[in-house]
Amino acid sequence: MTHVSLPSLFKGLKNPKDTLEALEQMAADFVADKRDVFFLDDDGEPVKIDHFAAIVNTNEMHGLSVMRSRYGLVHYKDALDFLSEAVANGTAVFEGGIATDSGARIHIVMKATKSIELGPGDRIDCYYTVSTSHDGSNCITAMCTPIHSKLQTVFTPLKDGVMKIKHTVRANDRLIEARRMTNRMHEFFDKYEENFRAFANTSLDDRQTRDYFLMLVPKTGGPNKARSENIRDKLYDIFKMNPMLRSLPSCRGTLFGAFQAAMIYADLYKTVRKSNIRSELDAKLESRLNGDGARFKAEAYATSLEIMRMFD
Repeated sequence: MTHVSLPSLFKGLKNPKDTLEALEQMAADFVADKRDVFFLDDDGEPVKIDHFAAIVNTNEMHGLSVMRSRYGLVHYKDALDFLSEAVANGTAVFEGGIATDSGARIHIVMKATKSIELGPGDRIDCYYTVSTSHDGSNCITAMCTPIHSKLQTVFTPLKDGVMKIKHTVRANDRLIEARRMTNRMHEFFDKYEENFRAFANTSLDDRQTRDYFLMLVPKTGGPNKARSENIRDKLYDIFKMNPMLRSLPSCRGTLFGAFQAAMIYADLYKTVRKSNIRSELDAKLESRLNGDGARFKAEAYATSLEIMRMFD
């Protein structure tokens, strides 16, 4: 089984100066269009389906999704143009990006200037992931996604670290939106810094560590009993045996280490549900950013906060 870290799933960008150049490097600069949808009647004649439209990549002429005809189509380059402002004012740089589901969804990773130093070689950098889609699954959203520089784990807070962004065509409004996004991502990151430091300063003995994983993955009955036990055993094994968790003072025998074990499990070991319309890599990335893997990480963070309250 090949384990691929979440950051490595993104296409590294070569210092693009603006959103359009980033999309070009991601091969996501295509022109999308709404087209009528038809079916063939019994005589083989096309019949238009009212109230629905196909969203089509006109560069390659393949379908991205089928939406209600009133769906407001906004091109990626226009929807995410405010990111150019964040780069221009020096608050972030384009770090990576990927188009999934044949271009129906895109995710762009921005690296901000903030970081958390927990010790020598033990740094968490402030990243945020900006996503949108042509399949109705995502409005324009920005999610603060801190990455541990050595472990390469990505924290996906979901609800507690996400902001929705309005599409705007006016240059001044784009500048305002870029500043609002940057400030909000920094606020999220500052909150995480406070909690991460508290996690790192909270020691766990063997029983407390197992209790943490039990809270995260509760006991179940029936056919899922063995599965939940196996997950808890794997989490404990990562916590005890992962070389970096054992060597980093912030992780060795601490709540932060147990939390990072959950991050590692979600990124590298959690089963991904594949489908006929989604590649394995796309399925892994979507799971880790928005799906089961992301939810597991958010639950691990909430469980860590609950442990902290119990220790108060």
